Formats: sequence, C-alpha cells, structure tokens
Amino acid sequence: MRRMIVLGAMEMHRRWIQEAQRRGWEVHTADYLPDAPCHAIADSAHIISTTDIPAIEHLARSIQADVVTTFNSDPAAYTAAIVSHHLGLHGNPADTVRMMSDKALFRSWLKERGFAVPAFISGSGHLDNPDYLSAEKCGVLHFPIVIKPSDASGSKGVSRAHTLSECADAISMAMQYSRNGVIIAEEYVGCVGHQLHGDAFIKDGEVHFLALGYQHFGGVSKMVPVSTSFPSKLPTQTLMEVKRELQRFISLSGFRNGAINVEVRIGSDEKIYLMEVGARAGGNYTHEAIEASTGFDVVSATFDSYDHFPASAPPPTQTPACYIVLHTNKKNDTTDKDENVLKEIKFSKELTPYIKAIHMYKTPGDKITSLHTAADALGVVICQFDSHAQMDEILQSLEKHCVVIHN
Repeated sequence: MRRMIVLGAMEMHRRWIQEAQRRGWEVHTADYLPDAPCHAIADSAHIISTTDIPAIEHLARSIQADVVTTFNSDPAAYTAAIVSHHLGLHGNPADTVRMMSDKALFRSWLKERGFAVPAFISGSGHLDNPDYLSAEKCGVLHFPIVIKPSDASGSKGVSRAHTLSECADAISMAMQYSRNGVIIAEEYVGCVGHQLHGDAFIKDGEVHFLALGYQHFGGVSKMVPVSTSFPSKLPTQTLMEVKRELQRFISLSGFRNGAINVEVRIGSDEKIYLMEVGARAGGNYTHEAIEASTGFDVVSATFDSYDHFPASAPPPTQTPACYIVLHTNKKNDTTDKDENVLKEIKFSKELTPYIKAIHMYKTPGDKITSLHTAADALGVVICQFDSHAQMDEILQSLEKHCVVIHN
C-alpha cells in the first residue's frame, strides 16, 4: 500500500485525507496539536510540528512514505519539499518552494528577473543584528507602506503604515509572528479595481488551469481577506496577460506540478504585480469556491498527478460563487475587551438559498475575538449564486447576511 504523510491535520485537510484514502493511500498526519480534528480520521497520527524538518524526515523514512505533502500551508510546503528532495520522492524543487514561501526572497527573486515589484526593503527584526530593519530605514520608501514578517501567512503580523512614526509599532507587531526574524517593508501597490486572487494548477511546468476572482478585505485592519468572488469581470485580454506573466514565473522558477495560490494586482501604472505565489492551494476553502464556480476539482487533479493520470480539460463555463469568512469585529459590550463567547450565527433569508457548504471552526460556547488574522475566523461558507448581481449585493453587506451573535 502507498503511504502518504499529510502535514497538518486541521479541518481543511479533511477532504484531502479522505480523497487519499478513497484512492487507497495509507495516510499519516503530522500536526503539533494533539486535538487537531483530522488526526482522528488518519490511519496513523503523529504529534509533530509541520516545520520540524528532521522529525518529519525521520517519520517519512520510518514508514517508507511515498509522498510527503500539505494542502494550504506555506511553512509546511517547504518542509514537504525538502524532505521529498532528501528521500527522492515526488515534489517540487525545495529552493523554489522556499523562495515562494518567503516574502523577502520572493520579492528579490522577482526583481532580479524583471518582474514588476513594489519598492521594498527587508532586514532583521532583532535590534542586535547588524541588518536590523529600523523604523528610520523605512523612510526611503514612499508612504503608505505595508510591513509584514517574511515567513508568515494568513495575514499574521501585517499592517499598513501611513507615516514614519507608525513604523516602529508595525515592525514590532510583525516580529510577533516571524519565525526567521526577517521583516519586509514595501510600498503599497494601488490597483485598478479589486486585487485578484485564486488558485492555479500546474502540470509538467505549464499553467493547466487558472481561476481568478476578486478578493475582498475586512477585519480590524481591513487587510484580512474575508471573501473571494469568482469569476472576475476582467477583460479576456487582461486575464491572458496575467496568465502569461504567471507562466513566465513558473517557467523561470522550475515549479513543476501541483496547486498554487495566486494574488495579483493590476497596478495604477497598468503593470501586473504578482503579489504572492504560494506553493500550495489557497486557504479559506478557496478550492471549494473555485469548484462551485468552474467544476474544476483541485484536490482530484492533484491526486491524478500522483497517479500519473492525464490532466482533465479545464471547464469552459463559470458560475458566480465565493467563499465568505465568518467573523466579528465587535468588542464585548460589557467589558469593552476584544473577547466574546459565541452564541450562534444566523444567515439571512436572502443568503440561505445559495449556501452550498458551511465549515465551522468555532461552536457555541467557544471564546472568539475580532478578525485580526485568518486564525480568528469562526468558519467559512461556500456559496453559489444565479447571478453576479446577487453575489455582489451579499458581499457589500456581509454583516447583514452573516450575523454573529455573542455575549
């Protein structure tokens, strides 16, 4: 029997694990959380951090794993790539995945190869490091700027600074979420319309499938993704130009196979900015929203590639669909603290008919906070609509249609 190690055992890994088992794989999960829900459905569960490369490699050798993989984690994607390289298993080049998982390396790589990039600087967040990124150094950039840890995902530690005086606090916050201690500051890229977001599937170094929608932001900082609506309404010619730029990235980077998560901005200067290209599928169940819109199943396509099946033809039509991140931005009315207890979530009668799936992270009685990072989400809803007008109306007033009740 073929053996697979899945790095991560949270709820969003359930479909991945079930598809592997359906196809006859023996699945071993690795997650440092003993109560991670998908440990329970794995053939074997291991309480190991997904970033502990020596421990994951030891596990892979001990069970004679055929594949080491993850679904939507940047840090775990690098672990999977380096362990697969050491063991000679199916995977993408480890150096490529590392570059795609580190924002400072990613920006430098793009700049060296002539891609459009915002002006940026990076350095250590440690005061005693000669390469320390001080607030004063940010003065070489044009404000507003975005400051973030180079190796974190899920909007962790990301903030926007409008003046030099705001940079010290932004750097301090970024350091709270940094594992490697590297911080990047970059000029904010103004864009025409919405930021584009979605997944692509790469087969033998070619962009076989690409679905891009409009990304919507919210939360306390207004910088946390709360929805992506598919498909975008961009002209076909513009989408073709984006796909060509993404293909150039894939060809130059050496990425060969699998799902990637893409964030793109068409700048006010009309240049195409690859804001992020992650070596894994997107979070917030992006793949399910894409399947609801296009019929393309990223999970099945990935397992087809493991089984060396030919890639299926991309779907010809697209239906309006989106994911919605369930969240609250309200403090406790009694204590004025950013902590509440969830009672229930109610959906409006206008939204309810279009809900295809609900994935809850929190249940009544759980403590909840405002949406600062993706980790504060209460759950995700997948919706499919009859028209863009219906979807747009819902997304313009999420708090009206997804009512979070707490005390």
